[in-house]
Amino acid sequence: MTGIAETLRGIVGAGGVLDGTEDCTGYQSDLTGTPGGAVACVVRPRTVAEVSAVLAACSMAVDVAVIPRGGCSGLAGGATPAIGRSNVVLSTERMRAVRSIDPLGNVMVVEAGCTLHDAQAAAAAAGRLLGLDHGGLSSTIGGNLATNAGGNNVLRYGMAREQVLGLEVVLADGRIVSQLSPLRKNNAGYDLKQIFLGSEGTLGVVTAAALRLRPAPRIRVTACVSLPSIDAVLTLFSRTQAAFGESVTAFEAMSRASLELHFAHAGARRQPFSAAAPWAVLIEADSASRHFDLNGAMEALVAEAMEAGLVADGTIAASESQRRALWALREGIPNAMIETPGALKSDTPCRSMRLPHSMPRRAAPLPRSCRDAYRRRSAISATAISISTCCRRRA
Repeated sequence: MTGIAETLRGIVGAGGVLDGTEDCTGYQSDLTGTPGGAVACVVRPRTVAEVSAVLAACSMAVDVAVIPRGGCSGLAGGATPAIGRSNVVLSTERMRAVRSIDPLGNVMVVEAGCTLHDAQAAAAAAGRLLGLDHGGLSSTIGGNLATNAGGNNVLRYGMAREQVLGLEVVLADGRIVSQLSPLRKNNAGYDLKQIFLGSEGTLGVVTAAALRLRPAPRIRVTACVSLPSIDAVLTLFSRTQAAFGESVTAFEAMSRASLELHFAHAGARRQPFSAAAPWAVLIEADSASRHFDLNGAMEALVAEAMEAGLVADGTIAASESQRRALWALREGIPNAMIETPGALKSDTPCRSMRLPHSMPRRAAPLPRSCRDAYRRRSAISATAISISTCCRRRA
């Protein structure tokens, strides 16, 4: 594989290729630390032209697998090199630019290696909001689009594909497909970008994207409540939608087991409720208009839910620091699962109406054969639910 490494150096420069064992070790796994196959070299292009030349060269080489890689924040092995293959990791870490922001047109163009954190910050500096948001702020825009990421705001803004107005993609043979149109009204033929969103790099490498922006929220309210059952959670969800309409941005349900796992991992933290309950729900709503009384609506929602016996206890954030403390509960759960031996993480869609029937099965102990496959003596079940739109796949 020395030949392909030298060829790639001729394209991106000597500093753009890593092929030493120590240099490549960090590119063999994702955030879980699960090792993948050997890495022959890591190529780090700076421009779409370099990506094109790299893929063209690799397509002409014999038995070379190209593994696109973003922020290494994945948990499912999507960017892990294949075992038994000659792997060239194509990292977008040097393609981090925010190419343009148009506040009037509510669109920004960013390169694939730009992190979610940097994209959000650039939008905020222009008084705008990027609808994509989740705990993996070090993830890249390219990775989010390749996996069609969800996140905390799916309920209001949809999945990653709903944030995309246009794409720039390089195909496996090096051809560049550029459709970075910022227009929302575009009826010119096929919506070609959609086949690349969620394709995990199998059809091409995303190098840039035109992303939809919204006016930044001027008011926001966040609450966390405890509930006795999943049925109560779903009833509260229906009431929340009726009370806030399109202003609801998040409705995150957390089981008692998941919160206990978080507190055990994070150390001594102040519990949000006076007594433990089977479920807790984090609710958030915001608006770009300062004329809406979201705080009053949240107080009324929680009070009425308590009177109806749906909610046992609750708290409404009175400051940004309190809001962040509530979100730390939800965002700390996946981190605790990653770092806890025996905890298995799955991101599984389910129709809301079927949750009461599916939850007991998901909480059941794993069969011994599964535990042995993971080489663990036991498995921990912890659940957090982002209740949003229904899964359209048939049962």
